Formats: sequence, structure tokens, C-alpha cells
Amino acid sequence: MNNDVFSKIAEIKSILSDDFKNMQSFEDFRNWKLNELVRFDNGVEVTKLLDVKNHMRFLTTIPCRVSFKNHWHDCVEVCSVVSGILSDKLKHRSAKINEKIAYSVGEQHEPFNPSYSENCVLIVDFYK
Repeated sequence: MNNDVFSKIAEIKSILSDDFKNMQSFEDFRNWKLNELVRFDNGVEVTKLLDVKNHMRFLTTIPCRVSFKNHWHDCVEVCSVVSGILSDKLKHRSAKINEKIAYSVGEQHEPFNPSYSENCVLIVDFYK
């Protein structure tokens, strides 16, 4: 077997062994109201911009030095940086303006704004 097959098997085992407490589902996001600003305790602000059958889009602002908790989704997530820098503490990836970070179904991630002076603004797309 090639490395891709082993990688997929490891990913599936990881998903099956997870207790789902860190999963944020596509259907959970469906409950958010269109154009309503949601503010989290850590200062993150999220507004749903689009909600069609298999695609949702959000405008997300992450304040300086703030991180999301480790989580994953039952859908694909694509984060497009509008301003600032987006890093991921688990994946050791980062993206600047006009760059993207994408996560596959079940891929754990921990988005983080490493800046001391600039908010990170993202367009976040979820695809089912």
C-alpha cells in the first residue's frame, strides 16, 4: 500500500476514536441566523453571510493573540485571509492576506491569530 492509503486509514481511525466533543457539525452552523453577528467570550466575532444547500460562508474576526480551541468538522473548511495572519497551532501552518488554509473532513485544527497588533479577518467557507 502507498502512503496515501496509510494516511487515510490513520485519519479514519482518528475520527472513529474521537469522542465527538470537539466536533462542530455542518448542521450546528445551519442553526445560526443569516447576517447575525455572534460574539464569543474570547472576542472572536462571526457573521453568517451565505447559507445554501451544501455551502455556508462566514466572516470571522479573530482578535490579537486569540485562538480557537482544538476542534474538527464533519465538512470541508476553507479559511481565506482578508487581513492579518492566520496560524494553526496543531498543523504548524500559516496564511497571510489572499492566502488560504483548508481542512478536510475530520481534520483537527486550532486556528490562532499570532499578531500582537492586528486582528485576523477571514472568510470561512464550509462545504458538505
